Amino acid sequence: MFNYIFYKTRIHLVISLLRSLLLPKVITIIRNLAAYFFKSKTAGNVPSILTLQLTYKCNYTCIMCQKSSLDNNVYNSQMDDMDYEQLEQLLKTSAKHISVLRITGGEPLMYPDFEKLIDLLNEINLKYTILTNGYLLNENIVKKMLKNCLQISISIDSVDHDVYSYMRKGGDLDTVIHNIQTINSLKKSKHTPFLNIATTCFTFNIDGLYRIVEFCHKFKILSMSVSEGGYYNTPFIKEEHFIKNNRKQCELAVNKAQRVADDLNIIIRWSSQVLYFSKEENQLISNRNKISGCVNFFFSGLLTPDFTFRICPLSSPVLDMNGRSLKEIWNCNEMKKCREIILQNNFPNSCRYCTDYNNNFDKDQEYSYIEYQKETKYWKIETTPNNQFASNHDSYKDAKCTCLKS
Repeated sequence: MFNYIFYKTRIHLVISLLRSLLLPKVITIIRNLAAYFFKSKTAGNVPSILTLQLTYKCNYTCIMCQKSSLDNNVYNSQMDDMDYEQLEQLLKTSAKHISVLRITGGEPLMYPDFEKLIDLLNEINLKYTILTNGYLLNENIVKKMLKNCLQISISIDSVDHDVYSYMRKGGDLDTVIHNIQTINSLKKSKHTPFLNIATTCFTFNIDGLYRIVEFCHKFKILSMSVSEGGYYNTPFIKEEHFIKNNRKQCELAVNKAQRVADDLNIIIRWSSQVLYFSKEENQLISNRNKISGCVNFFFSGLLTPDFTFRICPLSSPVLDMNGRSLKEIWNCNEMKKCREIILQNNFPNSCRYCTDYNNNFDKDQEYSYIEYQKETKYWKIETTPNNQFASNHDSYKDAKCTCLKS
């Protein structure tokens, strides 16, 4: 069913973004895309889309998050937040070329200078999206976000209070609902920020997926993004909780959620191809279309709290910025080497966790994404700590895979 309101709102969102695209941003987009299509190792001035991982801290302790992992990692350590003065300098220098920011964490609202950052983005008129658990949103923050925030994605895995509290320890669903109502009341006739619900599915919450769809309809939320839960060696997630091991149950739940979404005009974006039960035959290695390279290496980048530059959350670090500008990083020798490697379809093992895996690997590769996720065990990619993608690519590409037992 055609969702008129959804697409009308998305058109307004696109128009809002286009209005902010002055000539330098347009030129940067064209140069980045041209580098991808013409297989050039040199792209535009900066990435057109930049993800800011402001902090690893979070006010929740979710059972499926690395913060709850039994292994030591940055999410359960005492890592510093992103230095605001350095961030401010970077954004003021590069804002005329960056099209949109993606703001994430941890929980980004735990960033001590979050409101200062929003004020800065309003000052330099830079559009952004944000992924949050929604607990810390308040009227003052939302008012500031109305100007340039394009989308707020709020993580809700269940609308059953007991299940929500079990999965997102430290959270309170009623508070999140109140904050969603605050956003809707302040938006009034505005189409942005666009609201989206982000849901992570395991066998113990997927049966209630259709109720989240109903929740979206009730609170004027037009879309959901649904992903498959992964493994971070937490004490709460066991082998039997993974969707891949409970195909029939999950297929029934997914199909029911989709039927309800069609009836209520809610758009569901299935972020994991494992959830595409009706299209599974198209995900096998023999049926996929080959795309050379990965557009992220030519179009987007990610900054961690310590100002390490990565291509995406799955990639190994490329380089520590160490006082360099974003322009210097984007076309440095290490980045050119990365693009050269990717253009040869010589991808690292961690790309197997990417939903675009099927499109980026040639027919001689061992697994497609769907086949990889349907293996009898999940795998942990062990890499040299803090290795650089380009200079240590051989060790990264051939990283040891260790089976994680439940």
